[in-house]
Amino acid sequence: MANATPEYSRPVKPRSWKRRLARFSAGLLLLLVVVYFVATSAPFLKGVILPRVGKALNAEITVGDASISPFSRLILRQLKVKTTGAEPLLQADEVRLRYSLWSILGGNIKVDEVTLDSPTIQIVQNADGTSNLDPLLGQEEKPAAKPPAKPSKSLRLEVKNVALKNVNLRAVQSFKDGGRQTIELSDINIGLDELKNGGSGKLTLAAAMKMERTQTNAHDSLQARGSGALEFALGPDLMPQFVRGKVTHEIVKGDGSFAGFSGERSELDCDVTPTEVKNLSVSFFQSDKPLGALRITGPFDLNKLEGHLKLEVQSIDRQVLNLAGATRGWDFGNSTLNATNLIDIAQRGSVLAANGKLTGRQLGIKQGKQSTPTLDLDFDYQVTVNLNDNSALLQKLNLLGKQGQNDLLRAGLDRSMNLTWGAVQPGFKESSLQLAINKLNLADWQLFLGNIPVSGKADAQLNLLAQQDGKQLKADLTAKVQELNAQFGANRIERANLQLQLTGRMDDFKNAKLEKYSLAFGQGSQPTLTANGSASYALDSGDLSAQTTLEASLPVLLKQIVVPQLNASAGTIKLTALALRKGQETSASGNLVLGDFSGRYGDYQFQNYQTTFDFDVGVKDQLAQLRRVALAVRQGPESGGSFDLGGRYDLTKQTGEFNFTAADFNQNALRPFLAPVLAPNKLVSLSLNGKGSANYDPQGESSVKAGLTLTNLVVEDPQNKLPKSSLAAGLQLDGGMKQSLVNLRQLLLTLSPTDRAKNQLQLSGKVDLANTNAGPGKLTLQAESLDVTPYYDLFAGPSNTRPAEPEKKTKTTPQPAASPVEPDPVALPFQQFTFDAKIDRLYLREIAVSNFLATVKLNHGEVAVKPLQLAFNGAPVSASALVNLAVKGYTYDLWLNADKVPLEPIANTFAPDDRGQYQGLILANAQIKGAGVTGTNLRTNLNGQVSYSYTNANIQLLGKKAKLLIWPIATLLRVNDITKSPVNWLDAQIQLGAGKIGVNRFALQSEAFEAHAHGDIPIADVLDQSPLNLPVEFSLRRSLAQKSGLTPPGAPPDTPYVKLPDFVTVKGTLGDPKTHLNELALGGLLLKTGVGIAEKVGVNVGDKTGSLLKGVGNLLTGQKPATTNDTTTTNPPPKFNPLDLLRKKK
Repeated sequence: MANATPEYSRPVKPRSWKRRLARFSAGLLLLLVVVYFVATSAPFLKGVILPRVGKALNAEITVGDASISPFSRLILRQLKVKTTGAEPLLQADEVRLRYSLWSILGGNIKVDEVTLDSPTIQIVQNADGTSNLDPLLGQEEKPAAKPPAKPSKSLRLEVKNVALKNVNLRAVQSFKDGGRQTIELSDINIGLDELKNGGSGKLTLAAAMKMERTQTNAHDSLQARGSGALEFALGPDLMPQFVRGKVTHEIVKGDGSFAGFSGERSELDCDVTPTEVKNLSVSFFQSDKPLGALRITGPFDLNKLEGHLKLEVQSIDRQVLNLAGATRGWDFGNSTLNATNLIDIAQRGSVLAANGKLTGRQLGIKQGKQSTPTLDLDFDYQVTVNLNDNSALLQKLNLLGKQGQNDLLRAGLDRSMNLTWGAVQPGFKESSLQLAINKLNLADWQLFLGNIPVSGKADAQLNLLAQQDGKQLKADLTAKVQELNAQFGANRIERANLQLQLTGRMDDFKNAKLEKYSLAFGQGSQPTLTANGSASYALDSGDLSAQTTLEASLPVLLKQIVVPQLNASAGTIKLTALALRKGQETSASGNLVLGDFSGRYGDYQFQNYQTTFDFDVGVKDQLAQLRRVALAVRQGPESGGSFDLGGRYDLTKQTGEFNFTAADFNQNALRPFLAPVLAPNKLVSLSLNGKGSANYDPQGESSVKAGLTLTNLVVEDPQNKLPKSSLAAGLQLDGGMKQSLVNLRQLLLTLSPTDRAKNQLQLSGKVDLANTNAGPGKLTLQAESLDVTPYYDLFAGPSNTRPAEPEKKTKTTPQPAASPVEPDPVALPFQQFTFDAKIDRLYLREIAVSNFLATVKLNHGEVAVKPLQLAFNGAPVSASALVNLAVKGYTYDLWLNADKVPLEPIANTFAPDDRGQYQGLILANAQIKGAGVTGTNLRTNLNGQVSYSYTNANIQLLGKKAKLLIWPIATLLRVNDITKSPVNWLDAQIQLGAGKIGVNRFALQSEAFEAHAHGDIPIADVLDQSPLNLPVEFSLRRSLAQKSGLTPPGAPPDTPYVKLPDFVTVKGTLGDPKTHLNELALGGLLLKTGVGIAEKVGVNVGDKTGSLLKGVGNLLTGQKPATTNDTTTTNPPPKFNPLDLLRKKK
């Protein structure tokens, strides 16, 4: 043991590197297996891959289940692709793809199966042109220029089967006019077998189609089906070796514009080989009857792109043409078309030579009640185009269109015309093309002119001259329209002559120049509007230059072009303009002058009025500049002021800055526009000056600062009641905007101070204009004292004291009232907003408002007004409101209290000519709560009460409805004092609820009469049509009753008013109340009281006669006979005939 080596001193054997490598390999293999199973699992596809693909495509992509084998197959079930809108763009039961990834990586695209099972595709295009495809398409970026690709080997394909099964495609298009078109393709089945190099395959297809188009007054529908099969063979380079087959399309049913097309079908026949087009045709049939065909035949080498083809149009008539024009409602009548064309293609498609003839007979279109004349058209041509030499030789061109015996359209060449846009091809003489339009009656072609009624005779001649071996084309055009009449909305052109002449040329097919043009518009040989100018354009550089001058005499022009409410006795218009584009800079400048205009437009009268508008604008390097935009005004020799605007705008950053200046805009410029508002007052003088600047930055902060000053405002009135001293006003604005937040730092309005007020009003605050997630906004309005009387007097004018002329009543047939509809919800401009107003004192003539305080709050469609309080000439007034505008019909909760508001200041302020006729104190209380504004909802939801009183009143009954209610009573009673006596007391108590308006009390009192009414008004579906049936207790002042002999027997002797029998009832409707009088009840009173009057004046009517008349009176009034023991007699009166009394009562 002494020689034993210690254990710790023995060398340690290193671990085997093979064992470590094995463990590492096993771990790596396990990791790869885990990664493989995770990456190919459905959860990974749904949670990672599809969201990223959807984000790249701007779409939401989901699947119900998935099976993935990266090297051989991919199966997706319940696939959905959704972009915009409620419906998905694509949904499919199953998408199945079987392939060989190793073959594809080796350059051989080998696909065993591509199957799309039961997909539904829905495409929606809105009226503004946007669609649910837009997110997928996105903005196409122009690809960078790539160097020419080197020749590569032919693509190797080996696709066994592609199948689209039971596909449904639905496309919906909305039009701006409210129309809508829907196209549905259903049962689409497409199969492709064996697509590979050097092999043959087959394509089969079948589908059904349904189209519906709805417009304002029309509905069109079309149902069709189609099927077919094409066999083909491909060479080793995938060039077609042959294509043969047939595809048939048949219309099953048609309605509207497509009625009559049922049974029509088209057949596409194809038989093409690498060296010949044996048959490529589309034939049309009605059942088995041929309707014409389009056919191409002849030898053609697909490899060389050379051949000799024949294109024929065979007897195409209305039954085929009508299908093309069906959506427009066109009927081609007896039109027929035939054409034969021979086309030679050589030098690998670089040289094309064609000649042919087109013949049309009885060509015409009918649409509804409109139709065009029939034309016979003959057109033959011969042309050769050489793309290598960039030249074309037009050897023959003849066109003739005849309308009856008139050669309406004629064109022809005098000799062959050479056109060159490359190197010069010498040896060609000048040649010209002559085109003429002769005696074209515009009214005959109204169908193509839309809804603009036009008539007149048109003639035109065009001479096109080819010079310099076809390098230059010169054109001379003369066109005339005589006796032109047209209607553009309310504007008309009457019996005008129009003449256009222009001369231009094109050099090398690159540079176009309009050397001069002239336009004359007028009557006879005297033009009233002339225009002339020139222009040039370079195709390569895009440089442009154009200038024009226009002059017109307004009085003569407005006789030919009738503009409603506009007439002129003198005046001219002159426009001079220049437009330039050179390189990256585009500019426009000019001058427009309205000279010495005297005339009228509506209520605006002008006399020797002149305006000059100058402009100079430009764009360079995406920077738009308003170098100068100026307006100057004069009236005769007197200046009216000027306005200047300048600035610039960056089109790339969409930022800009602008400034303006207004200098001495005075009465000469503004008098015509203010005269109707001030009438009968007249503007004597004013001066408006201002200056301001603004900048706009959508990503940063925008701001505006401006100041306007109005001075020396003097207005003269015919009665010389207005003060001669001048008025002034000033406006200061300082605000900004960042994104959607508007910051109104200050809006200060300053008026001329008065003895009662300082006259300054200030508004400030912030408002968030965002449509969603907007922050709260607030505006505050403050004023210490305001007196707007001097400014109100300028525009209010005197009251019209002339009695209104009686309206001429015309008998009209009553129309049934439209069914009431609740108003739609209102989208408020702000989501959360508060408006606070505080005005210590406000004066308007005799109205004095003090301590005005109001707060209005908007909260997502709900409007709350609380508090709203003020003192009106010392009387307290308070109110509140809570209204929800975000629901249909609205909900509301309203409250009002007014205590002893004086009526006289209100009446004297707004009706000064009736001063003193309206006096009294107003007491009002109201609590109204409800939902909806139509009668149906008011019956269910309206609740509340309203009380309204006039005390110490002095009100003349001058209103229209008051006259309709009171005057019939006065006329029947023959007591005119009723209409003359002012009302001195009124009280109304109204209860709302239970589907009715309960008039608990309505009392009216004047010195002449007293009236009481009560009853219920049932609420009708239309509130104004709620029926009235309110009995009225009517009493006369005792003195008037005695004087008129209308005191009923048994009336209390000590009451100031005498109640008459119930003879008045208010009927009609709430919107049209009417007084209904019971003449019989009143007539009975007159009979009874007539006996007493006769006896008092000494007429002996006799006991029997008196009893008879009183009995008739009792019968008419419904009163029982009065019993009396009084036998007192009077002295014998003079003889009197009782019939005289009866005659007076007729």
